[in-house]
Amino acid sequence: MAVENQFRLLVERADKFGKAIGVGKELFLGLLEERSDWAFIIQIDALNETAIRETMARLLRVNGVAGDEGDKMERFVNGLSYQGKSSILRLLEAAGAPKDVVEYVEAVRKVRNHYAHDIRNLNKSLMEIIEGHNEKSKLFKSLCYIANYDEADLMETMRQDVGFLRFNLLSQCMVFLLALHQTLGRRGRKPSY
Repeated sequence: MAVENQFRLLVERADKFGKAIGVGKELFLGLLEERSDWAFIIQIDALNETAIRETMARLLRVNGVAGDEGDKMERFVNGLSYQGKSSILRLLEAAGAPKDVVEYVEAVRKVRNHYAHDIRNLNKSLMEIIEGHNEKSKLFKSLCYIANYDEADLMETMRQDVGFLRFNLLSQCMVFLLALHQTLGRRGRKPSY
């Protein structure tokens, strides 16, 4: 299947499972047109976090029914920190998410943090942020979700065409969201009467 067809299929699926968290395919397509790398990665990270929190809250609901006082499980999950010993990422691991999936989410957050916590990085490219990281090989591999590759060759390709890196990151985000939806998304769903 051609890359364009795979992406089109992912966008169609993203529209379906994105609605569960309140976003549609317009968001995914708009991310391809985003002008700055910092805005792109912050939105990818926010999308990952929203999907994880929504899925985990759904998964933890007892029989898919919220209590009289609102959705306590959603409030509980939203109150968890994103990273750390008692965090939404540790909950994702405990729910059975594969290690490489958790590493992808953590890698996106690391890149996002470089942009969000140092205004001097605002105009740096994704590749500059990745290449300047002290664990650049691990970060790059986790972001690209590629098992076997020639790192130097792939990095050079992505330096030459930043659109390719963004396309890869967005594709991985959609694969991650699809996997969340298929694996955990149906369990704990609120009944629709």
